[in-house]
Amino acid sequence: MNPLLRTMSVPVVLLCCTGLACADAAQANQQAAELFATFSGGEPDEDTSTGERSPAGLWPDLRGPVLTWFAVFVILLLTLQSKPLLAWRTLDGLILAATCLLLALRANTHAPPGGFAGQTWQWSSYLALVIVAAYWLLRGLHLVFARVARVGDCNLSSGAMLVLLLAGLAISIDQIGRAPISPGSRDAMIGGVQMVKTGKLPYGDVSGPDSRSPLLYVLHAGAAGLTGMVAAGDEVAAAMTSQTDREESLEPQLVSAEATAVRVMNAVLLVITAAGLYLIGRRLHSSVMGFSIVAIFCVFPGVVECLPRPEIMLPAALLTWGLAFALLPGVGGLLSTLCLVFAGLAWPWTWLALPVVWAYFFRRGWHVVGSTVGLLGGVAACVVGLTWLTLPTIPRADGALAAAGLLPAHAARLTDDGTLVIETEAQPSDVQASLLAPVWRFLVDSEECNLSGASEGARLSKVEWPNGVDAGSVFYRRIRASEQALAKLQPAYRDAVAATPDSTRAWVALRTVLEATWRPAPTLEPPPPIKGAWELWAGTDEGQTGWWTLIRRCTKIAAGLLVLLLAAVFLAGRPLQPYQLVGALVAACSAALLASKLGVVTNLAWLMPVVLALLAAKGRQREPTVPKADRLPDMPSLPDLGPAPRISVEK
Repeated sequence: MNPLLRTMSVPVVLLCCTGLACADAAQANQQAAELFATFSGGEPDEDTSTGERSPAGLWPDLRGPVLTWFAVFVILLLTLQSKPLLAWRTLDGLILAATCLLLALRANTHAPPGGFAGQTWQWSSYLALVIVAAYWLLRGLHLVFARVARVGDCNLSSGAMLVLLLAGLAISIDQIGRAPISPGSRDAMIGGVQMVKTGKLPYGDVSGPDSRSPLLYVLHAGAAGLTGMVAAGDEVAAAMTSQTDREESLEPQLVSAEATAVRVMNAVLLVITAAGLYLIGRRLHSSVMGFSIVAIFCVFPGVVECLPRPEIMLPAALLTWGLAFALLPGVGGLLSTLCLVFAGLAWPWTWLALPVVWAYFFRRGWHVVGSTVGLLGGVAACVVGLTWLTLPTIPRADGALAAAGLLPAHAARLTDDGTLVIETEAQPSDVQASLLAPVWRFLVDSEECNLSGASEGARLSKVEWPNGVDAGSVFYRRIRASEQALAKLQPAYRDAVAATPDSTRAWVALRTVLEATWRPAPTLEPPPPIKGAWELWAGTDEGQTGWWTLIRRCTKIAAGLLVLLLAAVFLAGRPLQPYQLVGALVAACSAALLASKLGVVTNLAWLMPVVLALLAAKGRQREPTVPKADRLPDMPSLPDLGPAPRISVEK
């Protein structure tokens, strides 16, 4: 087919599909705006059902069906090829385009006409998204074991691709500027201000916003320091970290400075991720391919909804550069594993990529040394940083103790006159522990700090011990304290932990961070942007919920075993090609997203970098060299007998 005709046929088909699928465009656009505001944590900034546009004037509103179909158009334009039509690249493009449409149906709770078993559009779209993730998992495994990976040429020239790339970046930046501040950004900024104020991570000091990754707080602490939001004094910092009437207590210029810092940070994460994707496309294919995958990334709806959420974009950026560094010579192995360690600190599911990447470098000469140094150095930096920046907190009864299958032995309360009363607490007969109960129990029991020393000092001067309780037998880690009593016990506990060896303080800091991020208080746990797949399928029936919990645990175990199997295959085989590493990362990340709490219905900005790298991966596996001993013996050389004799014949 002529390239011009092929290019012109795509929008015609899309316009026909748009007319059939969006019969009520105004209502669909309003629902999409509400869904976008839900992901970004605020209210829609305009009523799209009335046709009103943003104050930007001529700039179009590219949310809702408009963005969905524009993304479908861009993806099909950049991936479909007529020669050969039946190719992996064409199928990958169709799957990405279908994903855009499925994402638009997640909020539709109506039942389609003649629907399957009376289920809603939401239920059907969730099931289809799981099938899409399973496709990428199998596609990655196919690429791991393929001897040849073929990728066609780009459909557009470098100039046209650059224009499309700039348009995609403009759309993404506009979405960042238009979206309200998300809960993740607000928590990260509150924690960042707290870090600037105290020099420590906010765990245990800011109730509610202290459930995010420590790396997120460090980055936003830099943003808070550069914008000077806490330069006005401790009163302003205290007001910024307050959760009650926060907007009313801040001055307008500080509210504006906070919003600016948040949006600049989100834009920086987008640009960093786009730069890493371009480098991946250039190393695997060409510069034009790098432009192509960046353009798809910027307009993909699953990415656009995550742009205001730094808790997803930060690990996505680190995962992208972890793969980009793996494709570089020299110190690529060291930088790649180091980057993936920090990506796991931002989102623990990213650590599933580490065994695969390290095994990839195992048979690549000196790269195995660099990757090992990067792995160990990254882990050491995380341990030292957390130990230095984290103030220990007393384990909560509904947090680390519940996960470890332990119960508080004592209860602490504060009377009206400021007296701390510590009593023995009754123990129930049954305790349900989590799947990782032995790990949590080890972390909880890593320190042996009791109240014997604190009860004699100035920290706890007024303490009552009814029923003959001995202070030496009361451990901080087994106390259920009220909010007022916790404010009294926490400083004494931190003094006790500070006197312990460095190794003990490291375990306590790790337990503090894990409890705050993995086991937050039920009333303070960050609300999910959308109902997850596991929650939707489990429903409210208690028996059904138990079965789905078991299924999810099995899925987690299967994801871990898959990663270990891929690492074993890499270690046992010959030196690998870059396209096989890309395939392994696609399989590992797809399995991780399926096993995560929300499933594959959101957070796709984390999966898309490796999926787009798959579109650019090409190469051929090297043939094994034949050992010299297995070759045929060389023929012996003949001795030098001089010139050949001349034979004359007389007539």
